Amino acid sequence: MDRRTLPTSILIGEVECPINTDYRDILDIFTIFNDPDLLDGEKIACALDYFYQTDDYKEDIDTAVKEMMSFLQMGEDDTDNKEEHVKPLYDWDQDFNIIVAPINKNMGTDIRNLDHLHWWTFFSAFMEIGESTFSTFVGIRDKLNKGKRLDKTEEKIYKDNKDKIVLKKRYDSGTQELIDEIMGRS
Repeated sequence: MDRRTLPTSILIGEVECPINTDYRDILDIFTIFNDPDLLDGEKIACALDYFYQTDDYKEDIDTAVKEMMSFLQMGEDDTDNKEEHVKPLYDWDQDFNIIVAPINKNMGTDIRNLDHLHWWTFFSAFMEIGESTFSTFVGIRDKLNKGKRLDKTEEKIYKDNKDKIVLKKRYDSGTQELIDEIMGRS
């Protein structure tokens, strides 16, 4: 995959397969991956159907999965660099409102008003997020994940924003219904 251009299709075998490239489409794919009601195989199948605009990718599912994952990582192959059991520092759904503000600043426009914003352009702007509420929350999460002490300012921010800083655990629908019943929520 050529990282110097913004791809809009992927070659599977000898067929050029058009893909959905808008950042909203990719965030929807991440939502699929995080759905606790789906089995891993179902997540991949749903993500592939969402990512590819035609069924042509089905000629070589293994390549289709590999190429989709490569696209999501902007053409990078970081499979060797993954640490297992690392707690996440952000959640695209939960943190969207505090992610979009610094991206808007980086892009010089409100990206939600754009008809299309390629995932790679969006992610490049995301990687350049500087000092912001998002970076503060991520810094606090990182310290908490590593068991490090928060300074006084961070402690205050954490106390005032704990419900936003703590990443919500996702449960399958049956477990969530039981939790809601026990907690008296309807």
